[in-house]
Amino acid sequence: MNRAAHCVVVAELITLRDSDTQILTELIDSAVTQVIRALPELWVEKPRRAENPFSVNAVLKTCDRAFDFAVALNLAVWPQRFRVHANHTTHADAHRALAASRTAFSVALQGLSTTDSRVMETTAQLHAAIMRDWKPSRAKAAMAMRTAKNQNEAAAQLGIRQQSVSEALHAGHATELVACERAIRARLETLLLTD
Repeated sequence: MNRAAHCVVVAELITLRDSDTQILTELIDSAVTQVIRALPELWVEKPRRAENPFSVNAVLKTCDRAFDFAVALNLAVWPQRFRVHANHTTHADAHRALAASRTAFSVALQGLSTTDSRVMETTAQLHAAIMRDWKPSRAKAAMAMRTAKNQNEAAAQLGIRQQSVSEALHAGHATELVACERAIRARLETLLLTD
């Protein structure tokens, strides 16, 4: 079995709480660097800022990791947010599709039914809504757990008690978010494998 073709992804910043363009472009540049470092195995074309300074373009080796890209990018800019679209065509087509969509994550991939797309997009909307409601302590705990081996290590990174990490993860629905990410990745992988 071979995986489906490369995956074009585009992201557009949607939460412009800070009107300072310089601060936002620095935030995006930092996020791009973090995502490249966090997911080194993914790239055909590494993420880079697009012509619109608040957009990012990339090409992934496979589409099953498109939501992983979206999550990593959004974690890197939290509390700001990106909307992300993935397809098999071009960046220009992906930007047009993103402009037409109002969801946090949209997909238009070969082999993906409308129903599967809607389920993934709705799951991604719920994922985004939970992240949007995070308090800073929940965001810090969730981000630390992405790199830590366990809650004790995350607590040491943050300089807080393990119980505080546990409470923040529970309140931030971290386990459920990771389950959503795994489910979308697994479904994309299953649907996009070809003979």
